[in-house]
This record gives sequence, C-alpha cells and structure tokens, in this order.
Amino acid sequence: MRFALISDVHFGPLAYHDGKLRKMTHQAAALTRRFVDRMNAIEQPDLVINLGDVIEDKSRDEDLENYGRFVELMRELEAEVIHVAGNHDTINLTEDDLHGFWKTQGSLYYARDFGGIHWVVLRTVEIKDTAVHLPEEQLVWLEEHLARAPTPTIVLMHHPASDMVLEGNRWFESQPHICRVA
Repeated sequence: MRFALISDVHFGPLAYHDGKLRKMTHQAAALTRRFVDRMNAIEQPDLVINLGDVIEDKSRDEDLENYGRFVELMRELEAEVIHVAGNHDTINLTEDDLHGFWKTQGSLYYARDFGGIHWVVLRTVEIKDTAVHLPEEQLVWLEEHLARAPTPTIVLMHHPASDMVLEGNRWFESQPHICRVA
C-alpha cells in the first residue's frame, strides 16, 4: 500500500508576515496541479491524504471558491482521498461545507478502512493564539474506537501531537502552544 500526503497548500490571497511574503498562496493552484500530475504519472499512490489548511482564510465566499478549486484538482487523482480539516479551513466554512466538498456526512472526525489499514481522522480545535486541543468527546470516541479496530491503525490530524524543535520557526518559536496538540 502506497500513500501520499498533501498539507497546508493555503489557496487564497498573498500571505505576508512582518512585511515579507511568507506563504506561496498565490501559487497554490499550480503547485497542487503539479502534485496531482506527479501522483498520477510517477508516484501512483493508492491513497492520498489531505492533512488540511487547504485555504488561507479570507471570507466565506472566497474560501468556498478556493476550497472548491482545490477539491476539483484533487478529484483528478487516480487514488482514493481522505480529508482532514485544518484550522484555516473551519474559520469561514462550516462542517456541512466541508462534507459537501468531501462527499461525506457525519462528523469531521471519523474512521475509514482502506488497504488493510484502519485510518482514524481527528479534528483538532485551535483557540486562536491560545491553544490547540482535541475535545474530550473525540478522545473518548478514539479510545473506544481503537479498542475494537480490526486492523493496524493510523491516526491523522492537522496539528501534530509530538514535541518538536521550533528554534528558528517564524510562526511558532515564540508560541509553541499553538502549533501542536499539547
């Protein structure tokens, strides 16, 4: 089983930080196109996982348009796709919006069996500039779900859960509490 990851493409307006262009948002469509083409022609994964932050949140209308452009490109993949909601994806878009794009229903945390692996998707929640966490209901669901998982399991979420070296990271060096689930 081969799988590929795509994350933080941030479709949207130019993103500056401290007066410098810091995200290649204006290139998101072209870079996603190259990713899809490479996956289909060279890598040929069985599964592609979108780890979230598809959009650089701007407004509901622009975010709907940008998320739609991303999903349209991803539909050209010759592989199954699993989506994870990122923090930017849920600022102006609702769960129903994302389910509409993903062609799913239910919760933004869910499980799916594919390729002999049990894939569990969690929905991290960011409290802006304060913390990132997993709601208690998801932790209870996860514990119960893992106890009865029929196959090896991989847990996916937008924010990492591991400690990491943040020295020199322009976004998180001074704010490590907002880059991962503590």
